[in-house]
Amino acid sequence: ADQGAAYFTAPNPPFGAVFTYYLADELKTGSEQRREREKAIRSEGGDVPFPGYQTLREESREAEPKIVFTITNESGDVVRRITGPTEKGFHRVAWDLRYPSFEPIKVNQGGFVAPWERPSSGPLALPGRYTVSAAKLVNGEMTSLGGAQSFGVVPLDGETLPIADRQEVLSFQQDTSDLLRTARGAQKRIDELKDRIAHMEEAALQTPGVEAESLQDLRTISVSLSQLSDQLGGDSARRKLSEPASPGIIRRLTRIVRGHWNSTYGPTETNRRNFEIAKEAFAAVREDLRQVENEMIRVEGALESAGAPWTPQRRIP
Repeated sequence: ADQGAAYFTAPNPPFGAVFTYYLADELKTGSEQRREREKAIRSEGGDVPFPGYQTLREESREAEPKIVFTITNESGDVVRRITGPTEKGFHRVAWDLRYPSFEPIKVNQGGFVAPWERPSSGPLALPGRYTVSAAKLVNGEMTSLGGAQSFGVVPLDGETLPIADRQEVLSFQQDTSDLLRTARGAQKRIDELKDRIAHMEEAALQTPGVEAESLQDLRTISVSLSQLSDQLGGDSARRKLSEPASPGIIRRLTRIVRGHWNSTYGPTETNRRNFEIAKEAFAAVREDLRQVENEMIRVEGALESAGAPWTPQRRIP
């Protein structure tokens, strides 16, 4: 900051394989195309016709078009898909040489991201030959654009420690990623079920025909969900008091990710032990969660029979 206006920064070049492409025309929705036609009519002094309700309905259901790059390995297996700009002209997008992230999907959720935070990603792909192909995705229909291009991924020189079997390392990382993906999904599912239970409890109180037994069942289910959440994320009561506690399933797995996914030397014995502990513990959580969901469905049926108001995720009879 002491350099005043002379202080200059610029973004770092993207890491990985960079793909350059050119679009002769911008990809536009039907609504955008119609508005362009109407603009031309107005510029010539003409009257713009009403498009019709059917056209407006179809336009309201359109999806935004996308440019999709598909990366495959030498065996033809899809490794990653990435998207790029759809405007007319030259563009560049980069594949970070990693598999997809294991984190739950978030759609249209912004918010502050600290500059030191890295986006979630999967494990590094193996060195070798890869192929990338481009396509446009318009209303669910994928249309190929141009021919596929081949490129190589090579490791940097300068290793000072013996390199582990890369395929074995990747297999362990993929197993970790899959378990963490499922555990994160279970965590999100529990949050959804807690909200669902809160609505069911309120509906039960408002419905005269609901038996007191159903209220007790809902409270039991709510406690069970909290216990499962603690097994996944760690003891919530101790965390609130900043007291040490045994790591939950997800904490064990994220420590594996942070501990060696940015290295090519492979997992430590601690990493492997953490994985086995998490795997065994999650098998029990998965089974308990299924039983809780079945119990919820049973109580939900009792609420429906009693004429309770609609609650989230209830099936329409």
